[in-house]
Amino acid sequence: MKIEKILVIRETVHLFSIPDESVDIIGPDDGLVSGLLSAISSFSEEIYKEGFHSYMMENHRVTLIKGDNLTIAIFSDKKSLEYIPKIIKDYIFEEIDESNNFESLKSRLKNVFFQEIEPKFQKKGLLITVGRTITPLWFAISQHSPEYATFIVSKETKNYALDLIKFFGYELEINAKVFICDPNDTTSVADAGLKAIDFLHEKGLKNDLHEKKNEILFNSTGGTKGMTIAIAHISFSENIPTYYVRSLQGQRAREDRIFSDEEILLLDNPSDTLGINFEKNAKISFNSLIFLKAAEYFKRLGSVFDANKRLIYRSLHELSLAYKSWSLFNFSQAIHHLENAVKTMKDNLKSNFGRQYQDIFMRIKEQLTIIEKLKKHKLDDFESIDEEILLILYFELINNARRKFEVKKYDDAVCRYYRIFEATAQLVLWKKYKINTTKFDEGVDNLPANIRNMYKLKPLKTPSIILNFISNLFTPASYPPTIALKKSWQLLEKLDSNIRNKKILNKIENVLPIRNLSILAHGWNPIKEKSIKNFETIIPFCIKLVQDAFLNDYPQVLKLEKLLEFVKL
Repeated sequence: MKIEKILVIRETVHLFSIPDESVDIIGPDDGLVSGLLSAISSFSEEIYKEGFHSYMMENHRVTLIKGDNLTIAIFSDKKSLEYIPKIIKDYIFEEIDESNNFESLKSRLKNVFFQEIEPKFQKKGLLITVGRTITPLWFAISQHSPEYATFIVSKETKNYALDLIKFFGYELEINAKVFICDPNDTTSVADAGLKAIDFLHEKGLKNDLHEKKNEILFNSTGGTKGMTIAIAHISFSENIPTYYVRSLQGQRAREDRIFSDEEILLLDNPSDTLGINFEKNAKISFNSLIFLKAAEYFKRLGSVFDANKRLIYRSLHELSLAYKSWSLFNFSQAIHHLENAVKTMKDNLKSNFGRQYQDIFMRIKEQLTIIEKLKKHKLDDFESIDEEILLILYFELINNARRKFEVKKYDDAVCRYYRIFEATAQLVLWKKYKINTTKFDEGVDNLPANIRNMYKLKPLKTPSIILNFISNLFTPASYPPTIALKKSWQLLEKLDSNIRNKKILNKIENVLPIRNLSILAHGWNPIKEKSIKNFETIIPFCIKLVQDAFLNDYPQVLKLEKLLEFVKL
C-alpha cells in the first residue's frame, strides 16, 4: 500500500491534509476538494449506503470514507484500498466525527494508512491464519508490511482474507494467495500451511540464518487453536519465527476493534523453543563423545534468534568437529576447527549466555596452543621429532585410550593401551639413555658393558670348532636392530632398579595375553570391561615414568595429561 495524500473535508470545507504540503501530481487542494464534492454527489447513494466508495482517477485510486459530518479522501496506488472493512472505518471516526479533535484523527489515519512510519517487523513473506476477528490481521499486515502474503482460512473466513487483500492492494496468485482448510482438522490445516510455504518458496523466499536469510514469518493471532498449533509445528520445522498481536485492552474487552495499545511481539523463534531440548541433547551427545551428533544439534542451534547464543552455538559446532577429527588423530583438521571455535567464541563471552562458557574458552584456547605445535611435523623418524611433540602425542594417546574405554569400545582401547606400554619404554629409554628401540644397534654403546653384552647376537656356528673360534675372535659384535615391547621393559628393569621394584613388566605380562587373543590382535575374543580395567591400572605407573624422565627439560609435562583432556559442557 502506498498513500500519496489524505484529505479531510467537512461539508464543503477542507480541514487538513496528510502530508501538510501539496502533492504536485495530484494538484491544488482546493481543486481536489471541489472535484471530490462532485464525486461524492455523483456517488451519494452508494456512499451513504456503504459509507465508502473507491474509484480511479488517472494513475491513482481515490477512496472516499463518509462519516456523519466528515468525508475522508485517500489517494493511493491504484491497486490498494478497493475495499475498507467497516471495523477500520469505525475506528477512524470513533469519538471524532462530532468533535474537532483533529490531532487524534490525524494519529488514527496515520496508524491505519502507514504513510510515514516504517513497518517495525518488515519481512518479505507473511503466513497468517484467519479467524473471525479482522483487526489483528489488519494490524499484523500493516506492521509487517510483507511483499507477499498467504492466508490460511476456512470457508467461513475466506472473505475476510479477500477484503484485506483488496485493502492492502495485493494481487491474488501474484503476491497473495488464500488456502482453504478445515479449521478443526490439524492435518488439513498443516496441508494448507505447507502449500502456503511452498508458494513463498516459489517466490524465492527462504529462512536460513546461515545464509543470513530470514524472509518469512508466521503471525498466529487469528484463527482457531487448531490452526495455530498446526501452523506452529510447521513453522518450527521450517525455522519460521512466530509473531502475534497483543492488546491488553482487547483481552479485557473481548471485542473485534482497534485498540490503542495494540502491538506486535515475537512469540518465539522455532530454534529458540526447540533449542532448549536441542541444547540438552547436544550437550549429552558432546559429553558422551558422540561428536558428529553434537555437531548436528549445534548446527541447528545456530539459527536461534539471539545473536550471542547463535555464535556460541556455532563455536560449539566447530568444537565438536574439532574433537571428532582429534579423536581420529587428524590433527590438521582438528586445528582448523578449533581455531574457528576459539575465534567465534572469543567475542561473545560478555553476554549473559556467553559468561558460562568463559572457562571452556580458556581450556580450548590452551588446547589449541598445544596441538598447533603438531602442524607440519613429520612423525616417521623418531629421532627427528621434537621431544615436546613426542610428549603431546603420548599424553593424547593416553586420553584417546580412556575415551575409547569411556564409550565402551574396549577393543579399540586395548590397541591404544598396548601402544602406550610400548611408547612409555621408548620415551624413557630415549630420554635417559639415548636408546632408540627402532635403531637399537646404533645406540647400544650408550649402555653399560655388562648390559650391552647381554644383547650381543651370537655368530652363526659352523661345523669347524677352529673356524668358530676364529670367527668369535675377529668378527665385530653385532646387536639386534630393534627391540620390541617386552625386551624394552626388560632393559629398563636392568637399567633402573626403581622400575624393577615396581614390577611394571610383570603387570604388563599379565594383561598381554588378553590383548594377544583379542579380535584386533591375533585372536577372536572381544575385550570385556573387566579385562580393560586391568590395563588402565598400569597407566599411572607409565605416566609417572615419563613425567620423571622429562620433568627437568619440560616442566609442563606434569600438566599435559590434564590439559589435553576434552572439555565437558
